[in-house]
Amino acid sequence: MFYTKKQGEEYTKLNMMKPTTANGHVMVSKEGKFSLTRVIVGAFLAILFIFKDLAGVILFGIVRLLTESVRWLIKVIVRLAEEITVTSIRVVLRGVEEFLNVVIGIILQVVDNGSRVIIRRLRQIIGLLGYSVVVVVFAIAYFVHRIISLFFPER
Repeated sequence: MFYTKKQGEEYTKLNMMKPTTANGHVMVSKEGKFSLTRVIVGAFLAILFIFKDLAGVILFGIVRLLTESVRWLIKVIVRLAEEITVTSIRVVLRGVEEFLNVVIGIILQVVDNGSRVIIRRLRQIIGLLGYSVVVVVFAIAYFVHRIISLFFPER
């Protein structure tokens, strides 16, 4: 990159600092070459840092997406486990309920049959007691009649 100065032209601020050759060209020093290298390396590093930041954002997004996916998957697994547990407990409780219904049904059948037997026995006992009372009443009436007939004979 050469900067030139024509006859009668004034130096610009940029060109005032640069030494010129005899024909008016601005001499480029080694520092100028290094500054060009610095610009290229700086631009490359800037692009690299932009890509690094972009890659960081993308990587952060991917990590965030993966963690949210894993979190959602864990929530789904926990909900399924809760549903399975609730369903299992319901099945067990329904089984226990059916078992208790069967046991209570058997107990009620035993009580029902027992009460029928007891009622039949009580009817038999009441029937026997009723007949016994009738027999006793007639026996007492017979003996009372006999005793009275002893005192008051019939003519």
